[in-house]
Amino acid sequence: ALPILSNKPSFSPSLFPSDQPSKSPSLAPSNLPTSAPSKAPSQVPSKSPTATPPLFPTSSPTFSPSASPTGSPTYSSLPTFSPSDVPSLPPTESLVCGGLKKEERNEQVTSKLLTSFPTGLHENAHNWIVYEDKRALCPDNIFLEQRYILTVFYLDTNGSSWTRKRRWLSANDECEWFGIECNVDGFIRNIHLESNNVIGTIPDAIGSLHSLRELYLFENTLSGPFPLLPDSMFDVRLYKNNLYGLLPDSWPQKMSILQINHNKLSGPINSIYQVSTLRIVELHRNEFNGTVSAHFGSLEDLNTLTLHKN
Repeated sequence: ALPILSNKPSFSPSLFPSDQPSKSPSLAPSNLPTSAPSKAPSQVPSKSPTATPPLFPTSSPTFSPSASPTGSPTYSSLPTFSPSDVPSLPPTESLVCGGLKKEERNEQVTSKLLTSFPTGLHENAHNWIVYEDKRALCPDNIFLEQRYILTVFYLDTNGSSWTRKRRWLSANDECEWFGIECNVDGFIRNIHLESNNVIGTIPDAIGSLHSLRELYLFENTLSGPFPLLPDSMFDVRLYKNNLYGLLPDSWPQKMSILQINHNKLSGPINSIYQVSTLRIVELHRNEFNGTVSAHFGSLEDLNTLTLHKN
């Protein structure tokens, strides 16, 4: 008599293996392995390994290893007990700035800054821009120089001791740093850090901020010579500091306000009359000497000139 094949799986294993695989997997494993793999994986692992690998990997790992490897790898959430025969590929290095390695980016940023400041870089400011700044500007970024200049200013004027220093030397755009205002193009327009415990010297790098119009550093403890000013400068207020030395020979030709009273500046003042747009010039309580040129009388817009106590 021929065996009758059932269309439905049995609820308990048979005593002997069947000659042919069933169309549907059994709900429980058989006591003995089948002579040939089933066409579909069993729902639960077998208690003993099969003699030949199945056509498809099981959905979960077996209790015992198979006698030979499967045709496709299984994926386990647990680590393997021994290393693989072939090593994995090394991790790829992430690229920055449109395809540069980090070291290449650092070198190019340094090169760009040296081009802009050929007399030398401020070591600590350079190191912060290149290695520590979370914003990590690329070498072709048009705002790289102004971010570097503000970093130099912060370090040279004891920024860590300022009264207000919110966001300075952070990953924020430098236009968001306290006291900094930028124009619509993103270039620094105003520096307003008056009465802020700013101590030290004003770096000449300030003169490279070619969009700067207002420099308010009055009522601080700044010392050193008079700073180099960019041609864009309009309003300079440095009064009540400890600046000393001579005034520069040339001035920004669009400057309207110059308040440098209550310092220790000395020497002649006649270079100032070169600026025909001046409206307010306050030079009192310094150490200026010499004669006052009659050319000051030709400044049509000038309405205030203070020279007492020199």
